[in-house]
Amino acid sequence: MLHIENPTGFLPGEEDVVSLVDSFLRDHDKCGVSTVANTIFPAALDRGDGIEALTERYLQVYERRMHRQGEWGRYFQRMVAWPLGNGKNAGTVNQLSENIRSLREMRQGTPSSSGT
Repeated sequence: MLHIENPTGFLPGEEDVVSLVDSFLRDHDKCGVSTVANTIFPAALDRGDGIEALTERYLQVYERRMHRQGEWGRYFQRMVAWPLGNGKNAGTVNQLSENIRSLREMRQGTPSSSGT
């Protein structure tokens, strides 16, 4: 597990580095820093209504705009829809949701129902 005290904060000088990298990328017709970061965590889709709602919105967008036959998926898609086996009916697990649930249970001092 990883804990980040202030995930949106910058240490002194970091914002300047991010701006410099972003300018370089855009000057070379590449996606900017926020676009790349959004592939890891789709902040633009987050409405503050929980991981399940975010997952549902993301998967709708993924199927409509990003999914290509034969590809393995995007990073966030694999976190929220990891295949449990082979075949259409194998199902998926939302690893991110499971981690959030586990962390909440640890904070509340209740044992995990999954045994982890």
